[in-house]
Amino acid sequence: MSSGASGHRWTDKVIPFGPKLNGKSEAVMSLTEQATRILGVLRQAVGASEAKYQKAVETTHKSSAQLRSVEDRIKELEARVWQRFAHISPASQ
Repeated sequence: MSSGASGHRWTDKVIPFGPKLNGKSEAVMSLTEQATRILGVLRQAVGASEAKYQKAVETTHKSSAQLRSVEDRIKELEARVWQRFAHISPASQ
């Protein structure tokens, strides 16, 4: 050991600063863990949005089918009205 100018003792011992955790530094591992968590959250968001999208598509198809059915019924009723009024002529009123 040696002493510095202010009387502090210095050690000649080398403190290792380098790779840890199987060759990855703690900062890199932390960044990797954070990225993995972010990707997990994104996957959950994608899954939820896909489910909502699928439900919206199903609802749209169901509404479209109902609308077509109502339109067909309106056409039928209009035809019946025209048939009834076709028998009435302006001269008979």
